[in-house]
Amino acid sequence: MGNPNATLSAGEAHHLLRRSGFGARPRDVQTILAKHPTRGQAADWLLNFRLSSFRPVGREIDDRLVSWIRQMLVTASPLREKLVVFWHDHFSTSDDKVDDPVLMGNQNQLLRKFCRGNFKDFVKAINKNAAMMYFLDTVDNVKDQPNENYGRELQ
Repeated sequence: MGNPNATLSAGEAHHLLRRSGFGARPRDVQTILAKHPTRGQAADWLLNFRLSSFRPVGREIDDRLVSWIRQMLVTASPLREKLVVFWHDHFSTSDDKVDDPVLMGNQNQLLRKFCRGNFKDFVKAINKNAAMMYFLDTVDNVKDQPNENYGRELQ
């Protein structure tokens, strides 16, 4: 990003908003330039989002997915939502295997709780997450024949 005290240009503001969210509307570019004129101020502002207790809702997984997408579209903190998507991809699970919309919704809430926090705490929490445990078959572990999926994924 270069010098954090350098003035943010309109092109840089557009690029920053596009990369830290899901697009850059002209009014958002103008707002960031007016309120946070330097590169450092803009970055600090983007990272200063509130953690969210949002949890996708719905009886079926598709309903929860629509709920999450709606949240991405209306959020005041697109960087938070982009980080949740990033961490969901990094610590990937799938309802095809987990087959429980509640567990998947709980995992989404966990991802947003830790999306910009301490990575060590995050890994400890995801280790205990029920959706992750089902996805990596840790529920099938037995003392004499441990399932190695989780160990491989963690490494």
